[in-house]
Amino acid sequence: MKYSYYFVLLIVALAFNSCKEDEPIPAYIKIDAIDLTTDIYTEGWDTENIKDAWIYIDNELIGVYELPAEFPVLDEGSTTVSIGPGIFLNGISATRTPYPFYRFSDNTVNLVPENTTTISPTVTYFSNLNFPWIEDFESTGFNMTPTSASDTVMTQIFGSSNTNVEYGNGAAYIALDTVNSFFEIESDNKYVLPQDNSPVFLEIDYKSTIPFTVGVFAFQPNYTDQVPIVVVNPKDEWNKIYIELAFTLSDFPSANDFSFFIGTFLSNDLTFGEVYIDNIKLVYGN
Repeated sequence: MKYSYYFVLLIVALAFNSCKEDEPIPAYIKIDAIDLTTDIYTEGWDTENIKDAWIYIDNELIGVYELPAEFPVLDEGSTTVSIGPGIFLNGISATRTPYPFYRFSDNTVNLVPENTTTISPTVTYFSNLNFPWIEDFESTGFNMTPTSASDTVMTQIFGSSNTNVEYGNGAAYIALDTVNSFFEIESDNKYVLPQDNSPVFLEIDYKSTIPFTVGVFAFQPNYTDQVPIVVVNPKDEWNKIYIELAFTLSDFPSANDFSFFIGTFLSNDLTFGEVYIDNIKLVYGN
């Protein structure tokens, strides 16, 4: 019986070791951030708010990872890793999606089991995009006008040493107090935009102490609809939001064109509020 007992232990140990040897050993990929480069003259400043990396190997999605990320993969040797830049749609973390206007970054790397390979991807906009409106507030004046409902105005601040200017030399500024408590501004131009549910986005850099609303005026043949799209929550530091427009635009198939508005008000429990805006981009594909 004693020999049988040790024989069983030996069989179990050999089986356990065999299972361990059969388990694949992963390699690891590390991505700290995904950078964006732009042609500043045609695509505006290279600001981005890329939150996630969508990882494809051999055209198969293996995972979506919040940045910075380090994750295991079972491939080894020379491998092409395609990395898609992911955003929060309308600033909402529950709506994570690849940004349709950023190219994926393809990287050929040598993966070694148990070793970590760091990838530093850089992405660009696709080349076949339209940027009908880019407002970076770098020049004196801007293409926006307060609506008749607004009791205050938007001004510009300048100076690379100004701590409230994050990009370039200028930004827009709105201040509200108990006397001037409502602000609303509209783009000077109207835009003919796709209304077939194809992607259309408005990108805005901002920081604020109070919420503000972004929306559209839809110009129908005989009347105009004002449509709020998203309420942007306050941020102490500069942030970027990608506002999805396609669903709203498709709701107005008879509209001839659209303009955009930004509005806010001071709630009764506050005596002062401020909003900074920069790098507005309207983007859609051909």
